[in-house]
Order: sequence, then C-alpha cells, then structure tokens
Amino acid sequence: MSVLTTYPPYFIWVCILLGALFATVLYFRENKRKRFEQNWIFTLAGLRFVGITLLSFLLLRPILENVRQTIEKPIVVVLQDNSSSVQPDLIDRSSYLEPLQNQMNALGEDVEVIYYHFDENLQPGLDSANGEGEVTAGSKAIEQAATRLSGRNISAFILATDGLFNKGSYPLYAAKNLNLPFFTIGLGDTTIYKDILIQDVQCNRVCFLGNRFPIKVQIESRLAQGDQTQLSILHKGKNIGNQVISFNQDRTFSEHEFEINAEEAGIQRFIVQLATINGEQITTNNQFEFFIQVIDDRQKINIVSHSPHPDIKAIKEAIEHSENYAAVYTPASDWRADNSEFGLTILHGMPSNVQEQSAIKQLMIQGKPLLFIWTQQTDLALFNQLNTGINIQSTGTLYEDIKGGWNKDFTFFKTPDLLVQHAQQFPPLKVPFGKITLSNDMSAQFLQKIGSLQSNQPLIAFHQNQVAKMGWIGGEGLWKWRLMDFVQSKNHDAFDEWVTTWIQYLCTQNQDEKLKVITQKKWTAQQNIGFQGSLYDESFQPIANQNIALTIINEEGGKLEYSMIPQGDQYQLGVGKLPSGSYEYTAKSFNGTKEVFDRGHFVVEAIQLEKLNTLARHGGLRNISYETGGKFFKKYALDSLSVELKKLPHLVSASYSEQNREEWIDLEWILFLLIAIFGSEWFIRKSLGSY
Repeated sequence: MSVLTTYPPYFIWVCILLGALFATVLYFRENKRKRFEQNWIFTLAGLRFVGITLLSFLLLRPILENVRQTIEKPIVVVLQDNSSSVQPDLIDRSSYLEPLQNQMNALGEDVEVIYYHFDENLQPGLDSANGEGEVTAGSKAIEQAATRLSGRNISAFILATDGLFNKGSYPLYAAKNLNLPFFTIGLGDTTIYKDILIQDVQCNRVCFLGNRFPIKVQIESRLAQGDQTQLSILHKGKNIGNQVISFNQDRTFSEHEFEINAEEAGIQRFIVQLATINGEQITTNNQFEFFIQVIDDRQKINIVSHSPHPDIKAIKEAIEHSENYAAVYTPASDWRADNSEFGLTILHGMPSNVQEQSAIKQLMIQGKPLLFIWTQQTDLALFNQLNTGINIQSTGTLYEDIKGGWNKDFTFFKTPDLLVQHAQQFPPLKVPFGKITLSNDMSAQFLQKIGSLQSNQPLIAFHQNQVAKMGWIGGEGLWKWRLMDFVQSKNHDAFDEWVTTWIQYLCTQNQDEKLKVITQKKWTAQQNIGFQGSLYDESFQPIANQNIALTIINEEGGKLEYSMIPQGDQYQLGVGKLPSGSYEYTAKSFNGTKEVFDRGHFVVEAIQLEKLNTLARHGGLRNISYETGGKFFKKYALDSLSVELKKLPHLVSASYSEQNREEWIDLEWILFLLIAIFGSEWFIRKSLGSY
C-alpha cells in the first residue's frame, strides 16, 4: 500500500498556477503570430503546463510512503535430544519420530514447524539425528534456538528428551525466561533394572611427584540388596587399590576413598572399575577413567603490586587452575629484584618511583621475563625510560575506558577461540590517554577499539627477542573480562586458558623455540585432533614450505607418524579422532642451519556422562511443562499433541507492517517523465519550424 504525503491545498494550487502562468505567457504570443495551428498551440501549452506544474511540485519534496503488510505463520519449535541415552528411540523411527512428525503435520499449513536436534550444540533438522551425542545441554539448546529465531512468531516449544541434562544449567530457567509454553516428550527408559554404577570420581587433577593424592568414588546401587562387588583402581593394567562393597538395601549411595602414590611424572591415566554382579543388565556405567598430571615442581610466578586489586585476584586464580604454574603475591614494599626462584614477574602498576625502576632494570639485564600491567599508579615517564619497546606520548594523567578487539595477525601464540568470540562483549579497560607505539619485535594481541571501529593502537602486546620475552597490558580491568567469560559460557575456562598461554609463552626461552608445535592439552574422543606449527631460522624469521615430521606416541609406545602441511609461513595438521588415553608427540625439522626439535603431550578423554546414568527422569520434564503452561507427553502417547497445540490462544499468524519513505525527487521515473515532456515540446516546436 502506497500513501502520498499531502500538503495544504493552496500549495498544490500554487504549483498549478505557476504551470498555467508559464504556459500562458510563452504561448500567448504564438497565438497572435499564428505560426502554428490552434491545435498545436494548445498541445505545446499543455505540455509546458504539465512540465512546469510537476517541476514546481517536486520543489516541495513530496514523500511517498510504502507500507507493506507481512503475515507470518505461528512457529512451533521442536528440540530433539540427540544424546546416546536416547539412541534406541531414534533408531526405530517408526515408533517415535514418525508419529511425532505426523502430529506436527496435523497442525496444517497455517503453522510452521522448525526442527532441531541437540547434544552439546544445536543442529537443524532431524535427518541427521542418530543418538551419538556424548552430552545433553538442554539449557544451551533452548537459548541457541531462541537466538536463531529471534524476532520470529514463535508460539510454542516441544522438548523431546529423557530428562538427563548433564551439561550446563537445568533448562527450566531458560524455558521460563522465554515466556512460551513448553510441551515436553519423555524419552528413554524409566524402568529400574538391577544395576550398580559409578556416579562420580573426585580428585585433584594435578599433584607432585612422590606425593600421595586422594580419590573419592561415589557409588550407587539399584535392586542389588544382598549382592557384593569389588571396586578397583587400575593404572597401566595394574591393580593399585581395591575395596569390597556389600549392598544391604535395594538402593544405596556410598562414597569410597583411596590414597594413591604419584610414582611417575607426566599425564597418568587411571581407571575406576566395578566388578559386574549377577543379573546386572547395564555394565557401561561400571567403569570411569580419569587423568592426573604428575609434575616434579610448579614454576612460580611472582605478582607484584602496591595494593590488592581485582585484576591480581583474577590472574592469580587463573594461574592456580594451571597444571604447571603457582602464583605468589608480593607487596611492592617487600619486593626485591634479586630473587631468582620465579620464572616470571608480573608488575602491576609499576614502576611508580625511581627505586622500582632501578629494580626492573636489574631484571631486564638478567634476562628475566616480565609482564607489565599499566594502572593509574604507573609513572609513564619512568616506564618510557626503561626502553622496553613500548612508548607512550602522554601529556597528563588522563585515563579513558577503551574496549579491546582481537588482532587476527597476532602469531606469537594461539589465542583461545572462545576468548576471541567473547572479546566482542568484554568491558573496556582503563587506559592512559596518549599515543602508544611498539618496536618492530613487539606484536599486539589486542588492539584498541574506538566505538565499533578497531584502531591500530595496541592494548595488549608481547615482545620477542634473543634475551628474554616481555608482555604488556595497557590498562586495568582484566577482572571484568574473567567475569564476562563466566557470563558467556558459565565458566572461566577461556580466560584461564588465555592467561596460561601467555605465561607459558613468556616463561619459555626463545633459544628453544626455533620449532614450535602446539595443540590443546585436552581433547575428547569425539573431536578431530589438530596441531599448529611454526619454524624459524637463526634470526627468528619464519620459514615456509619445509618438512616438519610429527610423531605421536601412545601409552603402549605405539607410534603414528605424520608430516605437517605448510600454509604460508605456518604449518597445520589434522590427525582425526584418537582413542582415549595419554599421548606424547615429538616434532623434527631443519631450519637451514641445524635440526630443531619440539615435544609436548596431550590427553584424549572419553566423555562418559551419558553412560553414568541411563535411568530417564521425567519428573523434571513435567515440571518444565507445568511452569511454562505446556503439557507433558509420553513417547508412545502423542495422539493428542496436535490437539493440545491448537488450543493455544496465541497459535495465530502475526501481522507486521514495514514502512518505507521515499522522496519523489529520488524516483528515476519522474526524471524520465520530465525529460519526455520537455523533450516532446522541443521536438514538436522544431518539427513545426520554430526554435
């Protein structure tokens, strides 16, 4: 529908009078001269009248409003659990999936049905739903579906699952936040069979060589009264601890403790195992494997500042989650530069005076790695005198809130993918106002953002030279980044991994890094494992198109040999999926002068969440439906699902109006019309012998 914005009538009459005036004045004389026939005079005058009137009207800048009505059908969203605990329901499609789709088809063409299946992430459609997912993240699936369909006419959700949500928060809260009815379908098996299972294993994931570490195993039994089993701890095929467990009731919960010696350094795999009892039908939950990092000693990181600060707490907690590092806090008043036990010194708000500047110079002369964090206590003039490769031209003590954007050209070490994704929402850091420059051997990992635009001013940078490495964070407020990471992913993993990567980078001397091959420390058996590599010559210039041989060694000593694939001056390798276990890898290449090596280790963990508990829990699904105004259905009783959906008062189409305003003067056809009018007048006059 189009509507012309109108003006008072006298405006239009003025345009008509102008057109009439011009036509009358110009052709009055022609009527007296009688050079043209009377019909031609009226025709020419008419063209002039229409052209001048239209041109005058355009000077008023009339507006044409286009209003488009869009009608959107109501949407029913189906979220289908794709985890392994509901696999039997997905394999026999005729018993559940086909009746579900028939009920959705019964809603008619006036309702749009959108299907998703989910385990850890949300995927469109049901065709690829195979029940091979290793976790069930119901809350995340609801949030992802709501985000993808934001602004659409969603009328209801259908959540089909067994109620065993083992990752993320319980989905009731995510469902209630949408203010939409949830119709739940109970899948899985609610029959209680005779079963003993390992509910959980609790232990420290890091311990020191030679120490004893505790392991707590939680056991549940069902219908096992009078039975007896043996609980064992296995390491490299050897039984290193066992207990006999007797069950005196039909259903029991118990906790059993072991103390194990850490006798071998490295990543060690342990298996907790329950012996099968007579009549037990489900045995996949009788075994649980876990890994412990046994280390000789943690490298100490010294955090120095004038006073406690939330940034220090955030960094310290991130370091304490690491397997290889321990954080020590030292007040600036007690700090001395002659302490050699620390692998890295983090200087928060320093230097603030000449004495601190002198101590920092001593560390730089000794080649000790340093990380500077600028705060409002930092004396920037004293900092510039250190010649760190970072310089700021600042005229005062003005500070401003600056957000950070990831620099995709940063290659000193890998930035965690989740941190890059979350960086868009990270709060600003408080940064000194001024122009910051970096030396050629420094690279910015994060750049300052001015509004939504990313500038070339550094915010976080790292230094690489032949003596020692150096890092720099240009403002305070990192604790907000760690907090926002938790808001985004319900954990601190991305931030903690980021802190660990730059500490690992700074603590490692360059002389040993002519070849660097990195990979994640932990993978799951369902992930495709990948490696990234860099090769440098003696001047630390990257070398492209060389052969990097990579060998992966499993716990039994078996070897897998690969060659990394060059991609520019970087190297990539994907080895696909590997069985669960502890692996070491060695890399070898030639950098033009000598053979260079690198080594590391990683773990492949079997995700066991879906195997630990297979008894469906429909009580929670009933609660979700009750709290949101929906209804619970059993998988074999879906006949009335479409009927209940049709009763929803808001299962109706929605009408949206889209308004578009366009000025007549911008319409191309108006221009061509004016050209046609005045061109026709000119052509007729020329044809009749006039000018």
